[in-house]
Amino acid sequence: MLNPKVFGFASAVVGAAFWIIVMGFSLVTGSGYVIVSALGGFFPIFSYSFLGLIIIIIEQSILCFLVGWAFARAYNYISDYASSNPRGWLGK
Repeated sequence: MLNPKVFGFASAVVGAAFWIIVMGFSLVTGSGYVIVSALGGFFPIFSYSFLGLIIIIIEQSILCFLVGWAFARAYNYISDYASSNPRGWLGK
């Protein structure tokens, strides 16, 4: 069983760390502007700046928390169903 809250927070930390590393490196060195801008285009409020980095960290954290939480809930639901079904997951 996965704890959805903990899994959501862990997903949020990993997602935020990804953007800190990728966009932070890109802002400091100036390389990777096209890739970071393309990835950032999926977020409603995005700008290629240090303020944009803070905003995208917040957006990514919220999004990753929700996706991680939903994944853990779905995993637990499927796991409970599979363990309660005496014939196995696919009913074989």
